[in-house]
Amino acid sequence: MIARITAWLGAWKYTLIACVLLALSLYTNYWQFKRAITANLRADNKALTETLDAVNVIAKQAAIDGRANLDELARIAERGRTTRIVYRQAAVAAPLPAQCAPGAARMDAVSAGVKP
Repeated sequence: MIARITAWLGAWKYTLIACVLLALSLYTNYWQFKRAITANLRADNKALTETLDAVNVIAKQAAIDGRANLDELARIAERGRTTRIVYRQAAVAAPLPAQCAPGAARMDAVSAGVKP
């Protein structure tokens, strides 16, 4: 039995060596291919993570700025209401002279050189 195995190994020795080397080569190629793909995926993941972090910072700042802008708009609107009231009150308190009539009559008076 051992003689048959020895004879078989003698005949197929180089074939077995070639098969082992082929298997080792295939495994190495698979490992390098897998590593290359995961390296690209890791790089993409890192880039996407950095982008997501930047978007989160921008979103948080936008929420803060949005509230601040709404508060500022409310202050501007309130100031506009009070200013309009003050102008109305000033107009009522100091009416225009007779020569400063509205519209065409006023322009005629200005053209004629009438000073208010």
